[in-house]
Amino acid sequence: MSKSVLLALTLPLGMLTGCTSNGPEYLEFKYPIMTLGQASMEFGSAEWGGSVERTILLGNEGGMTMGVGAVYIGERGKEIPELDSPYTVAYDIEGIECAGDVEDVEADTDAEAGAKGVDLDTGGPVDTDIEEPDEEVLEGALFLLEPGCQIPLTVTYTPTAQGDAYDALIVESVGTALTEKEEDEGQYLPDFTEDKVHTSQVVYLHGESEFQQGALVVRPRSFDFGFVHPDAADEESPARIEIANVGDGDVTVLGVQPSDSCDLAVFDVQATFGADLLLEGGDTTLVEVTFLPTDTDAEFCSLTVYTDDPANPEVTVSIRGNSGDDPQNVPPTVFVRSPENGYRYSTIRPLMLELNIFDENQPATSLVCKVKSLLAEASVANCAASDDSGHVYVEIPADDLQAGVDTLTVTVTDGSDTSAYASVSLVVNSDYPADDDDGDGYGVASEPADCDDANILSYPNAAEVFDGEDNDCDGDIDEGTDGSDDDEDGFSEADGDCNDYTDEVFPLAPERGDGMDNDCDGTIDEGTDLSDDDGDGYAEVNGDCDDEDVTINPTAVEICDREDNDCDGLYDSADGCESTESVPVIVGNVIRMEQSACHEFEVVTMDVTVFDADQDTITFEWSLEDGGGTIDNKYAQVVNYTAPEITGDTAGSGRKYKIYAVIYDEDANQDWAFGGISVWDENTEIYDPFTKAIINAGGCSSTGGGPTGALMLAGAALALAFRRRE
Repeated sequence: MSKSVLLALTLPLGMLTGCTSNGPEYLEFKYPIMTLGQASMEFGSAEWGGSVERTILLGNEGGMTMGVGAVYIGERGKEIPELDSPYTVAYDIEGIECAGDVEDVEADTDAEAGAKGVDLDTGGPVDTDIEEPDEEVLEGALFLLEPGCQIPLTVTYTPTAQGDAYDALIVESVGTALTEKEEDEGQYLPDFTEDKVHTSQVVYLHGESEFQQGALVVRPRSFDFGFVHPDAADEESPARIEIANVGDGDVTVLGVQPSDSCDLAVFDVQATFGADLLLEGGDTTLVEVTFLPTDTDAEFCSLTVYTDDPANPEVTVSIRGNSGDDPQNVPPTVFVRSPENGYRYSTIRPLMLELNIFDENQPATSLVCKVKSLLAEASVANCAASDDSGHVYVEIPADDLQAGVDTLTVTVTDGSDTSAYASVSLVVNSDYPADDDDGDGYGVASEPADCDDANILSYPNAAEVFDGEDNDCDGDIDEGTDGSDDDEDGFSEADGDCNDYTDEVFPLAPERGDGMDNDCDGTIDEGTDLSDDDGDGYAEVNGDCDDEDVTINPTAVEICDREDNDCDGLYDSADGCESTESVPVIVGNVIRMEQSACHEFEVVTMDVTVFDADQDTITFEWSLEDGGGTIDNKYAQVVNYTAPEITGDTAGSGRKYKIYAVIYDEDANQDWAFGGISVWDENTEIYDPFTKAIINAGGCSSTGGGPTGALMLAGAALALAFRRRE
């Protein structure tokens, strides 16, 4: 309703009362006009780990108090939901500033003028100290902006992705309506209202960053030399510890330090570099460690690699030798070539034993070999090999042998403390027992007695062999052989136990990161952090973040497949990925509109901004709620929307319509956003000032009737006009 309409309503009232008056006086207020001053904000290039700040002023250039309902960063899209937006926005209501004349108007009370930011004496703004209203007054608003006031909004860009980073700053205004109580109390304006035409405004944000960071990998992280005999130490190859920079930035290796427990006379550590070695992306260097044991005692050492890689400032490598159960150890073997079981010895000459001893892991000369007599209950000879053939002749003096039936046991022990046994039975300077049927020298009535006089391999203290018999006559069968479960884990070597010396190793056992083939499948530590399960050269301990996928490791190329291919904690567009099928994103997940309210048949421009990591061609498709108007080209990025006709000719008729925008890339990946626009009939004043008449009662004569009735009628008419505008 215009000013002239209000005049027509009030002038006749003055005539009816016979009042001499200059007519009603008007106090006009413009609706709030939200200003942001720019449609986009550029942050330039930001260093990784740093931030760039920009400030934008949110203002109210209207004539009424504006409620600010929301200030936020738009949704970044659905491609990487785990990643937060690189943008944040902050504000402080104490930073609100008001300057200049807000409205050059007259008001009837100090309270009314002060509420609207007008000083009656000067015509300028009131005190600019802004106090936050009570929560009761705010009614859904974050804060209020008086006319002519503005507040700085600080937007900060902190890179979380390589390359371009897009998003949107969105500000929404809100309003409230007069209550009946407020009208009765004479309040003619609501506490605050929204920008009727631009309820929501969008500022697009754009920054970029290049993530250049070194990434150190040390492998292997543990090394076991196994059992190395001092005599074979010179033949052992050194352990090569690789230090590699698999990132695209620089890394400095500050040094390599052996632990205090590391015996450097046993572990010879040779680094191929000095301190502060700069490794560019892709460079490697080596540390060589040679194990030189002087005995068969267990040895342990750890090396710490110090770097300036913030993710790996200290990397420890564990090294050991001659320790624990050697998963590669094969027990030694021993055979008595002569004499045969039941050999009769009756001479003063030494007894000659011919043996063969052998070990796959160490020279025969390093094996410990002893011969023990059952009758003497003592060792009667050492049987060390004189050369690597392991063919040994052992002389046992006659004086060391006692008369009677005896068993000589030969024990051969390797550096892993694993032993093998052989035996031979003798009849020394005596006769065979009459009840010895198998010729091994022992009869069933002998002391000790033969437990199986039909088997020449079974006699007291004989070497147990895997034959299902109790060879040594101790009541147990096959103990210490491949048929015996020596570690009591439920499996023998014959059942597939590949290490019958520890109950942590047996078929189908859970694999552990202990350097052993726990499940006896021929592979060591598979499925653990120490094993490279996917064969890409990296285990979890070396930085592989998915050891079941050969395409994922610290040196892999980052591609747009929603995976962290290079294990740097970032993925896809956040890591500058190479093109495959990245998902296009509507920036801010918002439709930007020239205005959010319009009259019927009016044209409003709308658009969306799209970011696609692999720069595919984007297809646009717009749609409207039924009856919600028309779009000139629904397949364009920028469209012109024409509002529909609003049924009814009463001022205040209107409706809000939904508008949808969907985008597709070449691989049919899509994203979408929707918005709403309010359409009013042509009689609704969404652009004109909000007008209120103030009746000047002091200009009316006291004769010819009182002005009170006229004021009441005028007030009723103006209240009707106000409600129509709302």
